[in-house]
Amino acid sequence: MTETRYRQWLVGACGLSLIFGLALLALAAKRELWGDGYFYHYSANLLVEGKGWINPLHYRVSGAVIEAADHPPTYTAYLALWSLVGLKSIFAHQVATVLLAVAAVPLFANIGRRIGGPRVGVVAALVGAAHPAMWGWSKMIMSEPMAVLGVLALLIVALEWREQSKAGQSLTRITVLFGLAIGFAALSRAELLLLGVILAFICFAERSFARFIRNLVIAGVVAALSISPWVLHNLARFDETVLLSNGAQITLAATNCPETYGGQFQAFWLIDCSNRATEIAKKRIPNADQSQIMNDIGRQAWDYINANKKTAVKTVFLRLGRVMGVYRPLQQINFDHFPEGRSRFVAISAWASYFALLPFVIAGGLMLRKRNRTLPIFLAPVGVALFTCAITFGNTRYRMSAEPTMIIFASFAIVALVTTITRWWVTDSGPKS
Repeated sequence: MTETRYRQWLVGACGLSLIFGLALLALAAKRELWGDGYFYHYSANLLVEGKGWINPLHYRVSGAVIEAADHPPTYTAYLALWSLVGLKSIFAHQVATVLLAVAAVPLFANIGRRIGGPRVGVVAALVGAAHPAMWGWSKMIMSEPMAVLGVLALLIVALEWREQSKAGQSLTRITVLFGLAIGFAALSRAELLLLGVILAFICFAERSFARFIRNLVIAGVVAALSISPWVLHNLARFDETVLLSNGAQITLAATNCPETYGGQFQAFWLIDCSNRATEIAKKRIPNADQSQIMNDIGRQAWDYINANKKTAVKTVFLRLGRVMGVYRPLQQINFDHFPEGRSRFVAISAWASYFALLPFVIAGGLMLRKRNRTLPIFLAPVGVALFTCAITFGNTRYRMSAEPTMIIFASFAIVALVTTITRWWVTDSGPKS
C-alpha cells in the first residue's frame, strides 16, 4: 500500500467517524441531559462565566456556589474552550464530543501500523471509526472519547519508547513525552494514572536498574508537574485532601448497598443509595464542604463492604461478568439505555459490535502473544478496565480503557484472516499443471 493510498483511507475513516457521530445527533431521540453529561456541559459554561469549578446542579437550582471536583478537568476544560468562543449550547458540546471520537481515528491507525503495517493501520482506523463504543457518547456529552485519547496517547508513547530503546537511541526526550502522556491521561480519567504507571514499569524495567530509576524519575517528575496545577488548586479550596477528583466516594456509595448486593441492581449502581449516604453525611457534618461530605460518604461505603465481605467478593465477580457480557447481558443493554443514557440503538449496536469483534480480539491477542515486548503493553489497559469495574460496578462506560486494545487486536486478526483467504484463493484458482 502506497503512502498516498494509506492517507486516503485514513481521511475516509475520519469522515466515517464524523458521519456516524453527526448522524447520531440528528437521528437519536431528543432527551434532557442528566448525570455526568449534565455536569460536564454546565460546568464548562459556568467556568467560562467565571464561576470556577463548582457544582452546576446546586448553582442552577438554588444559586449556591459549592466547590466541586467530581471529575478530572480535561474534558470540562475542552468543552469550556468551545463555550469561550460562544458555542455554549448542548448541540455545540455534542459536536465537540464527536470531534474527539474523530481525533482518535488516526491514533488507532498509528498503533495498527506500528504492529502490523499499513493494512492493519487502515483496518484499525475503520473499526475505530465504525465501532459504536467510540462515537456513541456524543449525544450524552460524556468524557469517554477523551479517555480513549488518553489511552491511545499512552500506548503510542509506550510503543515508541520500546522502538527507540531497541534502536539504542537516547531516551530522554521520549521519557519526557511519556510523563506528559501520563499527565494528560490522568487529567482525563483518574484511573488512567494507574495505567500510565503500569506502562512505565513495563517499558522502563527492561533497562538496567540505574537507568530504570532514572527514567522513572524523569517521567514521574514530568507527570507530577503536568497535573500539579489541578492538584494544588484542589488542595487550596477543600478542607480535606482532594487530588485528581473525589467522585470515587459517591460511586462507592452508589454501588455498595443492599440494593446492589442483591436483586435486579446487583453488581450495578443505584442513585438512591448514594442519595441516602449523602443525607446521612450532611446530618453528621453540618455546614461541611464537598470534600468532607464525600469522605464521609466513602467511609459509609467501606463500612458496608466490611460488614458484608462475602457478598462483596461475590459482587466483584458479577461486576466483571456484567462488563464482559456474560452476566445479565440483556438487562445490561437496558441499563445502558436507562439510567446510563445511551440511545437504545447505540446500546444495542455497541453490544452487538462487542460480541462480533470478540472472536477476532481473542485471535489477535493469541497471534501477538509471541511478541512479548508488545503484548504486555496492550494488556495493561484491559487489566486497568477490569480492575476499575471490579471496585466500582459493571458498566460499559468503564470498559472504555480496554476498547483500544480490543480494536487493535481485532484489526490484526482481521487482516491476517483476509490475507490467508486471499492467498488460498489465489493459490487454489491458479493455473493447473
